[in-house]
This record gives sequence, structure tokens and C-alpha cells, in this order.
Amino acid sequence: FTETFYPDSDVPWVARFTEGFEAAYGSPPGSLAALSYDAANLVLAQLARGLYARDVLRQALLDVRAWPGVSGVTTMRSDGTAQKRPYLLGVAGREIRALD
Repeated sequence: FTETFYPDSDVPWVARFTEGFEAAYGSPPGSLAALSYDAANLVLAQLARGLYARDVLRQALLDVRAWPGVSGVTTMRSDGTAQKRPYLLGVAGREIRALD
């Protein structure tokens, strides 16, 4: 099955995000927290590049391709929607495991 976010992922930046979130809030992050974190980081990355003008920032966000976030790899479509590669998960015994 697929999921937007997998907090037990072995991916280093996902593990750091999950640990930091749990330390700050006392519970594991969910999909909404991961998607929000990625959205904020996408904008902050463009601002760090000095892209402050609204139209330039918007175009830079639309140009995002294969950006590795905690909620998966994101590519922006021309209409502004995010195309994401979901986490592929399976069940082994009584545990959920990543398949990729």
C-alpha cells in the first residue's frame, strides 16, 4: 500500500525530522506535519537563493523537480499542484515496512 509519509523511514532526513518533531511535540509526526514542513522548506530554499519577488518566487516553485522532502520526492506541475512519489509500504508479520 502507499502512504504520503512514513515516520519510520530509514532515509536520514526523514529520521531527523521525525526525531525532532517527537522531541518538540511528544508524538510522531503525521502526513500533515510532513507536508507542511516540506512546503515551508521549499519556500525557504527559494528565499535563501534571494528570490523575493512574488512572480520570481512563484516561478521558482513551479520549476521544482525531484525535490527530496520528508514526505517523498516532489515535482511541481505547471498548474501548481505537487506530484509526489508515495512511500511504498507492506506488512511483514505484525509490522509495517518500507518496500523501497
